[in-house]
Amino acid sequence: MKITSKITTLFAAALMFMGAVSCEKDTTIQYNNMTMGNVDGDSFVSDQGNIFHVVEQEGTVYEELLKTERAYILCDVLNKTLGGQDNEYDIRLSAMVKVRTKDIITLETEKTEEMVKEDPVNVKNIWISGGYMNFYIEFPIKKGSETRHLINLIQQESDEGYLFRFTHNAYGETMEAYPNDEFGIAGAYVSFPVNTVVKENEAKLIVEWTWYTYGVITSTETEIKSIEGTYKKDGFEHMPKSAAPKTMAAIR
Repeated sequence: MKITSKITTLFAAALMFMGAVSCEKDTTIQYNNMTMGNVDGDSFVSDQGNIFHVVEQEGTVYEELLKTERAYILCDVLNKTLGGQDNEYDIRLSAMVKVRTKDIITLETEKTEEMVKEDPVNVKNIWISGGYMNFYIEFPIKKGSETRHLINLIQQESDEGYLFRFTHNAYGETMEAYPNDEFGIAGAYVSFPVNTVVKENEAKLIVEWTWYTYGVITSTETEIKSIEGTYKKDGFEHMPKSAAPKTMAAIR
């Protein structure tokens, strides 16, 4: 299916030097590799099935990675791991962003008013990898607030394919509630295990969400936006090749 604390500046900084590194006498396999995956013990397993061992790091980013279950990382692939499998590599870890994982709310799940609240949220990218439906989202936040916004992916009744509504509960932190100069835009990554709901080898997926009509926050008028694509169980797609530029928000 192809649709598509503060984020570290290491993503942007590393990319700036992408073409400036000399490859002379350099055995690095790949610079600036960006991928999403899961932490497995003291290793990182990408959605493409590669096993990464962190042998070098920037600052304490590896220690931060080990505190998460799922993440989006930036790394240099240095070499194949000595004595390892064909898909096992040693890496230099430059940066990481935590990815929130949540179960899809199915048709059978009892839903609360808190879950189904539809405050504006902008779905910037959706992609399938590693058995997950992955999202990068943006939404307004009140400057200085520590409120954790609630997001969910809720299955809807549909006669054709699988229909999902991406919901957002801002707990009162909406554009209507405060002057515009008290707000900023935050981003977050979240993954939902789509294989738990979609059992077919191939299926049509439709995702809907509520966002501002004109795409920028100059008006509080909203509308339902949607996108559709084809899910294939035996395949995957790489994540978007750009890092999120916004402040990263904690969500629940």
